[in-house]
Amino acid sequence: LQLEDIPAAENIARQWVRFPPIDGEVIEEEIQEILELMQESISQRNDRYYFVAHDETGKVVGFVCLAQLEPKML
Repeated sequence: LQLEDIPAAENIARQWVRFPPIDGEVIEEEIQEILELMQESISQRNDRYYFVAHDETGKVVGFVCLAQLEPKML
């Protein structure tokens, strides 16, 4: 993940972070949390690792985050 990837990653997240899923309302609080976690990851202030997929022109087409499960998810 690079700083310049974040706007495109936000657009992708907005397609998926919805309730109800797919065609519901964007969950703004969750989008903001994702963006903050991405920024923290870039500056190495958390233990999350983001991998970004680019097409042959360099356009961001997807991303994934690897991290330890949060206790609330167990």
